[in-house]
Amino acid sequence: MNEASASLQKWMRTDLLDKVNEVMTHLTVGLYTLIMEMFHAVIGVIVSVYILFGKETFINQSKKQLMRFFLQNVQTC
Repeated sequence: MNEASASLQKWMRTDLLDKVNEVMTHLTVGLYTLIMEMFHAVIGVIVSVYILFGKETFINQSKKQLMRFFLQNVQTC
């Protein structure tokens, strides 16, 4: 009985502990990756909605900038 108990304890300290450590490492890395991907997706949605709501403003500002650029180039020629 003592041999079985000692063998079980040795197995738990060496093999089982290493396997549990490896599994926990992979689980933690996977969970972290999942959370970061979800965070990036939420940020992407927020930026997309912001751009879509401000589309008209962005278009008008771009037109004004292009007109200024081309008018300055025409005046300097």
